[in-house]
Amino acid sequence: MKKIISEKYQSFKTFQKEGRKIPRSGMTFHNCPACGRGFFGNFCPHCGEKGEVKRFSMKEMAITSFVSVARLDNALLRTAVELFTRPGYLISRYIHGHRKMYVPPVKIFLISFLLLGILKFALPHAADAIQESDFFDWANFAKMLTAFIGENVMHYVVAMSTWLDSQPWAEQIYYLPFQMAALMLVFRKTRFRLSENTPNWAEAFVLLIYSDALETMAAIALYPFGLDDETDILWFVYMVVILHQMFRIGWLKALWRTALVALLMTVFLMVLVMAVALAMIIFNHAF
Repeated sequence: MKKIISEKYQSFKTFQKEGRKIPRSGMTFHNCPACGRGFFGNFCPHCGEKGEVKRFSMKEMAITSFVSVARLDNALLRTAVELFTRPGYLISRYIHGHRKMYVPPVKIFLISFLLLGILKFALPHAADAIQESDFFDWANFAKMLTAFIGENVMHYVVAMSTWLDSQPWAEQIYYLPFQMAALMLVFRKTRFRLSENTPNWAEAFVLLIYSDALETMAAIALYPFGLDDETDILWFVYMVVILHQMFRIGWLKALWRTALVALLMTVFLMVLVMAVALAMIIFNHAF
């Protein structure tokens, strides 16, 4: 039994690191029906058309439509499964050129948001029973500002928090700039496992959009049980896993760096809220 468990664990670790293997293309010569270029393989390297295109018929149209839908389903299922089982390796492979076999980050982010919206529409009673969790306690933050600046600050901070809470589905979107700034500040000199490169802003965006899509999919899975407000904890845990798998750092370093990213993100957001509140006070006093 111990040997079987060990073999299963090693098989899972191999899958985590290597992922799905792409089969080799055939070596039959084709003339592309679209651009006329000659090539070996299944698809034209110039325009991407299939090497063998059959005459259009009802049967061929049905097969083409089915394959098109199945490909999306397969890519979506593969991306979702690997985001849960090997998120850092998936994102790293996507950044380093393995892009055809996965759903792009923005697309899967929007699809997961759409599915969450449909679920909330279909189960409105569950939505009423669930309270959205704030990233930090707005009321105590407003009281702290009031103690340092003045009574009017409470009004502005509460107004801002009300606006933010009225758009809970967009939480990941308005946190994204702060996440990117914090991530780049902490990881700007850290090398990827698959290359000697350090992350740039676009790669940080890909990482965070995939992680936000993962958080949204977790919310979909937990929503019927009323636990979708616990996704912040899952986001933190998965970020530790992602950063360990993507970069040349151990588990302990991935843990404290993730905590540092979360802390800096909160600080950046608080500074922005304070700046906007002070600007509104100055504007009102001036006019």
